[in-house]
Parts: sequence; C-alpha cells; structure tokens
Amino acid sequence: MKNILILGAGGFAKEVHHLIRQIEGYNILGFIHEKPRSTITFDHKEYTVFNEKEALEFSNDTCIAIGIGDPLITKNGIQPFLDKFQFPNLVHPTVIADWGNIITGIGNIFTAKVMLTTNITIGSFNVFNLSCTVGHDTIIGDFNVLNPRVNISGGVEIGNDIFIGSNATILQYIKIEDNAVIGASSFVNKHVGKNITVAGVPARPIESNKRKIIYSIEPVKIFTVENAIEWNNKLKLFQIENQDVFFTPEYLKIQEIEGLGQAICFTFRKGNNIALYPFLKNKIDSEKFELSEQYYDIETAYGYGGPIFNTDHPTFIEDFYTAFNNYCKDSKIIAEFVRYHPLLQNFPNKKHIPNFKDRNTVIIDLKKNYYELWENEYHSKNRNIIRKAINNGYKIQIISHPTLKDLEKFHEIYSYTMTKLNADDFYFFSLKYIQNTFINLSKNTYLFKVLSNDNEIICTSIFFHLNQNFHYHLSARTEVSDNTVNNFLIDAAVQFAQSIGCKKLHLGGGRTNHEEDSLLKFKQSFSKKSGEFYIGKKVHNESIYNQVIQSWENQNPDKKEELKKILLRYKF
Repeated sequence: MKNILILGAGGFAKEVHHLIRQIEGYNILGFIHEKPRSTITFDHKEYTVFNEKEALEFSNDTCIAIGIGDPLITKNGIQPFLDKFQFPNLVHPTVIADWGNIITGIGNIFTAKVMLTTNITIGSFNVFNLSCTVGHDTIIGDFNVLNPRVNISGGVEIGNDIFIGSNATILQYIKIEDNAVIGASSFVNKHVGKNITVAGVPARPIESNKRKIIYSIEPVKIFTVENAIEWNNKLKLFQIENQDVFFTPEYLKIQEIEGLGQAICFTFRKGNNIALYPFLKNKIDSEKFELSEQYYDIETAYGYGGPIFNTDHPTFIEDFYTAFNNYCKDSKIIAEFVRYHPLLQNFPNKKHIPNFKDRNTVIIDLKKNYYELWENEYHSKNRNIIRKAINNGYKIQIISHPTLKDLEKFHEIYSYTMTKLNADDFYFFSLKYIQNTFINLSKNTYLFKVLSNDNEIICTSIFFHLNQNFHYHLSARTEVSDNTVNNFLIDAAVQFAQSIGCKKLHLGGGRTNHEEDSLLKFKQSFSKKSGEFYIGKKVHNESIYNQVIQSWENQNPDKKEELKKILLRYKF
C-alpha cells in the first residue's frame, strides 16, 4: 500500500480523490493546499490539509497526485515537490487504452471512461477528464488539461501548458502550440499558435493569451544515483525523444559500479526552461601528478550523452553554460570530455565548448513499415545475405532476463571477438559490467542470440530500449560463425523494435572515422539515413591541466606523440 497526497483541495481534487479510491494500492494521507485550514471532508471522511512545508516532511516514497484543473497552477504547485516525491500515473478502471502502444511520462491523471487508441505519446502531468478520447498517432506534451468529453482526432500534436475546454473537438493532424486555450465546445480545424485563445465553430482567435507562470526555484541542482527518483522525475519533464537510456541514473550507475567515476546529474532551471546533463566525475591522482589539492575531470559515459534542453532559447542556453562553468570552477574540474548524442544532435555552439564531428553513424527509420525498409533501405546484397542465413536454418532468441550462464557465454564470446579484433582495452568489459547492465536496466535491455540449426550460439548482441529509441550496444560472434549472422541479427532487431513501438534503431558508427570503414559499410547496408557523432573537449583550469599533462609526458615519453590528441590522455 503506497501513501499518497493530493495536490489541491478544490473541485477537481474531489474527482482525483474519487479516482484514487477506485484504484487498489493507495492510502490517501490528505491534501496539500496553501490556504490555512486544518481539515477537509470528502465522501464523509475527514482529511488533513497540509501546507507545503508540512508536506515536504513526508518520506520520499510518498506519492503525489495532481488535483488541480489549471495547467499553469499545476506547474507552479509541483515545483517544491519534484525533487523528492513520486508522481504515479493514475488510471481509472473504466479507461480503455492500447497501453502496449502508448508511451507516457509521470503524474498523468486518466479519469473515468477516457479512451486512448494506439501509437500515442503522452508527456507528464496531464489531466484527461471524464470521457475524453484521443486518436491514433497523437503526441501530447506536458501540463495540459483536457476537460470532459474533449475529442482529439488522429495525428494531432499538442504542446505544453494547454487548456482545452469541455466538449471541444480537435480535427486530425492539427497542431496546438504551447500555452494555448481552446474554448468549450469549440471545433478546431486549423493550427493554433502559441499564447492564443480560440473559440467557436469553427474555432477562431479571440485574444492573445497572457497567462504567466510565476515561481521561484533554485536554478542549479546536483543529483547522484542515490537520488534516482528525483533524477528520473527531472528527465521525464523533457520531450519523449530526449528521454533516452543514456541519460538515466540506472545507466550511469553501471559505469559508477565499474569504477569509471562518480555518476552526477547537473540540472539547471529558469522559469519553464530546464537543462539536464549527466556525466562521470573522476578524481585526478594528486600524488602522481604532484598536485597540492584534489582536482577532478568529467566525461560522459560510454555511449552518448551531453546536455539536453527543453528549449532552444539562446539566453537560457547561455545561462546554463555560465552556471555549469561556475560549477566546474567551484568543484575543481580541470577538463571535460563529451560524447554527444547522434539522434538528438545536442552538440552546442563552439563558443560554449570546442566540439567537432568524429564520425557518421547509421539510423534506421522504424516509422517506415518493414516491407518499405526491406525494399528501399536494405542493400540488395544485404537482402541476399539475410536470405542465405534463413536458408541455413538460423534462429533468433531474444531474452529480457538472461541467466548468469547466458551472460557468462556472452562475455566469453564478446571477449574472444575483441581479442581477435585487437581492440583497445577501452572496449573490453568485465562480466560484472554485463551483469550490472541487466540488473540496473532490466526493463530496458535485451540479449539477442543467433542460433545455428543445431542450437549453438554463433552470434550475440545487447540492445537498449527506452521510449522511441532502440540501440545496438555490444555485439560478438564465435569463430565458427559465417558472414551472414550479423545481417540476420540486425534484421531481427529491426522487426522486434518495430513490434514494441520504437521509432528509431541506432546502429552506431564504424571502428574509425573513415568513410570506407568496413563496420560502417556493413551498417549502411541497412539504411541510407545517417547521424553525426560529435565530441567536445574543454579545459576548465588551464594551469592545472597543463601541469598534469607535463607531468604525465615526463612519466610516459613513449606515449606523448601517439596520444597527443586525447584530452584526458593522462589516464592512460
């Protein structure tokens, strides 16, 4: 039984109270409201009304439900509680929804008789009031209120902070931008811009919307893996496509356990805008490099990272980098190395941090149907290789919760493959690392196996999945495998990723940055669509950094020339 508080104490809070009572597993502790009253009675039961300070004294496993019917008041009201409490999605038993093909954030309220069809993306802190309907392929952002009997057709795109009045109808493929208001019983058949109120049949603009969000909040917050709930709550405030596995505390924790650094999430908030930046913070050996104080460097985890923003407003981005540079100065960070995310293309202006393109990667657009990918994206030679694998009798096995024996076998094959390729130590992972990947990301990680016709493993890979993205992570093959197994495996991954509603399969790049790299060419046989992998390098404390580099060069003269382009070369 989970304890839950209802934020708000008005009419809509009564509906949420009724909703929670229809759901098993929750104990209502009371209500949160700023007005000075000690109790409130709902359904003949008296509840305590807590103010903000009192509510914050509850333990961090307490849940909060949104009981406010205005999106901007909700946004203001939740700010003090975001970093501490859990915000479950609450669903009335009478809701009809294709949940297997619906992506949701946190804190959403689905009241009685709501109907959601399929392939719908929903952000966080939305209210779906009585008998609302939402059509296929609709995207809904954050902090929106859909009042009773709102009808949203297929392919609609709804932004953030939007209020839609009762009985309103939104036609298919309409876009409604942030902070709009749709009047009750309106018929919306045209695009609605930001900060606009529309009403009528058909709906027409009647005024510029001047609703404002006013609250004060501490701009910088630092989270570690011990604050995983708060970290994930922050991540779920971003657009769905930004909520990738590489930004989660669970992924960073795997690196921390492996001894690759302390997992840190730096967040910066100003008004409605927020930035989030996870990275690994490492101590620099003071004794080895003759430093009088303890200094650190930071780098993103293996894979992809960098800061993500919920806005492209240049002033906010400037403010973020100012705040982050101050953090680095105060935290004695001497250097920063960033691997940016090819799907998000989140590398910044070079004035913020020097960055450059390292290589191309390959992206498969899963929004295209499988037949279209097979005919128009797969190279003809690739199709023939896949057919050959099928004729050889190869089979695919996909495991979401592998046994220790499964992981030991993967590690054995992977280590063999990396040794055969003469790979750098950086690409060798311990069995403990593989185990922790499946422990910490149990809901996001799959082990793929290609089995021969006598059920022997001949190829195996690890894939990550979160929301819309599917990632090819680690892969290996045995010495008895032929050249068809990798093609067969990727084709199976395409079909599986489409079956669970993913929009993109990211295959990564080649072993080098050369356009003729054999691994890159292999991946390009599946898709003509490419991404760009950028890296960033910044020295935050030049004098200490130069001292460390000079000391390292004196100790490793044979590596000086070979590693001169590597920012953190003193780690080698």
